[in-house]
Amino acid sequence: MQRLHPSPRTLALSTGTISVPEGTFSMDCAILDFSGDAACVLVPASVEIPAMFLLSPDGAKTTYSCVVRWRIRNRIGVAIEPRPAATWRAKEI
Repeated sequence: MQRLHPSPRTLALSTGTISVPEGTFSMDCAILDFSGDAACVLVPASVEIPAMFLLSPDGAKTTYSCVVRWRIRNRIGVAIEPRPAATWRAKEI
């Protein structure tokens, strides 16, 4: 199978938080792998994840703007948007 993203991912095996602006949604997650333009995140299969969200890896000073590209059970593949997370507005989500 051909991978959809050009950058190789690095195995991360770390934790983080998925959230949206205005604090209307927040939950813990596991970050399985990560690159500059994509990531794979593990969440409970029964939880509805917004199509766009902010990803804050634990211990990092950066919050990433993410768009869901695929979901298989409890694994979510996301594209990391180039715009800073601080520019998001709740109406975009």
